[in-house]
Amino acid sequence: MNQEALKQAYLVQELDTQMSQLRYRLEHLDRGEREQAARDQAEAAYHAAEQRQKELHMELTDRELELKSVEEKKKKFETRLFAGTILNPKELEATQKEVEALGRQRAGLDERILSLWDDIEAAKEAAAEAKKGLDAAEAFLAAKLSEYEEQKTKLERALATLQQRRSEAAAAVSPDLLERYERSRKRHDGVGIAKVHDGACGACGMVLPMSTIEALRTGSRIVTCDACARILWME
Repeated sequence: MNQEALKQAYLVQELDTQMSQLRYRLEHLDRGEREQAARDQAEAAYHAAEQRQKELHMELTDRELELKSVEEKKKKFETRLFAGTILNPKELEATQKEVEALGRQRAGLDERILSLWDDIEAAKEAAAEAKKGLDAAEAFLAAKLSEYEEQKTKLERALATLQQRRSEAAAAVSPDLLERYERSRKRHDGVGIAKVHDGACGACGMVLPMSTIEALRTGSRIVTCDACARILWME
């Protein structure tokens, strides 16, 4: 077997290894999952704060309408009470009690409305802070996605360059040897040919017998490792 052909096959192996590493890096690029989760959480917090504001405003509107209704009822009963038209003592007492009850209801509504104004102001501030948090989270996410796209493009270009080099290198390898290499690579985790280092297989580390070393030196045939069965090449 021509040593130059094996050398060319080993070059294909090196390029395949580099491409595998680039594909792994592409697959494991940080796509900003943590930043996306933080952004989603910030958005949820902002929507909750806005919803709280809406609910408080709705309650304020309801309480103000209720207060208006109570004031109108109280005024109506007071008019009857002080007009001197109620002659029945029991009816007079009942009217007085109604006026007092409406007065207490009005006081409670006044207190709640004042409290709601304070709550709305606090909710407004909370929503503003939540919006700031959302804006910051979106900025972090945008930066991370931009970084991801930049790295992705860089790796894809490098991969395309290696693929071109691989095609050129493979074209210089005989079809039979290339087919054997491909079969070996599929069986052995992407490594089909190993370079001999200091008398040992560069893939599995097994020390090779002298007969194998001699066969590699003569280049008379394709030699494989007795341990891992990969094709061997030695400079």
